[in-house]
Amino acid sequence: MSLTKHSKKDIFLSYITILRLVNGIVAGTAAIFAIILSTPVGAKIDT
Repeated sequence: MSLTKHSKKDIFLSYITILRLVNGIVAGTAAIFAIILSTPVGAKIDT
């Protein structure tokens, strides 16, 4: 039983780590797009 609980805990921690990585990538991409669109070059590309 303890081995099963341990493996489930590892899976849960891995799931949280993946969620944090995904959130970080999404936030980083959104920040990059915001910076690009706020620049004159980004405005020219957007139009």
